[in-house]
Amino acid sequence: MDERKITEKQFSLPCLLLTLSAFCVMVITTVLADPNDLRAHLKRVSDAIVDLTTDAALLGNKEFLDLHNHPDPDSVLQIIADPSVAEQEKIIAVYSVQSLPLPKLLGFLGACTELRKSNSISSTVWQTALFPGYLWNTQLDEHYREPAVRHFLEKLQRSSLPDAGQRKLLQDMLDGQAYDNLNRFRKEQRRLEGIKKWGGKGSKKGSGDNYVATNLTLERACLREAPMRCSYLPDVSTHGPPTSSAGRQRWGRV
Repeated sequence: MDERKITEKQFSLPCLLLTLSAFCVMVITTVLADPNDLRAHLKRVSDAIVDLTTDAALLGNKEFLDLHNHPDPDSVLQIIADPSVAEQEKIIAVYSVQSLPLPKLLGFLGACTELRKSNSISSTVWQTALFPGYLWNTQLDEHYREPAVRHFLEKLQRSSLPDAGQRKLLQDMLDGQAYDNLNRFRKEQRRLEGIKKWGGKGSKKGSGDNYVATNLTLERACLREAPMRCSYLPDVSTHGPPTSSAGRQRWGRV
């Protein structure tokens, strides 16, 4: 057989697979970039979650995780500025982009701030974007020395938007106090790490009671260190321990 034909056959399948993969990525990106389609996703997630008192429950929802893994800030900005969209769906949309890298996150937060200035979004949606719980995003706390972060925080602090509590949190971020609070919270997590792995003295491995007790302790630690940055933890009797790898990773370590 012609050696050239063999070589062509050897490379035809990998090339085909690469082409199909690129096509699939393009299709997924196109679908998620459609604000109308995103709105449909958000509506289904909101209906499934029912009540966002427990925002951590979003991490157990596969459809939300798909959005979170493919953040689309431009479409989210359109969604949250749309008065016909329900408030809970807007908040879910804001949570869905918390995985953005820092430069894009700053751009998104700047756009949210402009929408708040024009009263196009509520204070609740704006606060969720700027000050999500430790469960969601700690980039501003951790990168407070970065010039772009400091410029954003200082500009925001000089504006009339923040209330007294938000202004205090902004100052804590600029001073590095928020980063210290975060580190103390993480230290508490490490102290409880053995219990978080479903073990612990006097309880069976995998015990739901043990899971609840540990997370309540973590919640108290969060309320002590940074009350505005806490994500309320789900009742395990309703939701159960997280089953997805993303959920376990989020719950196991901030």
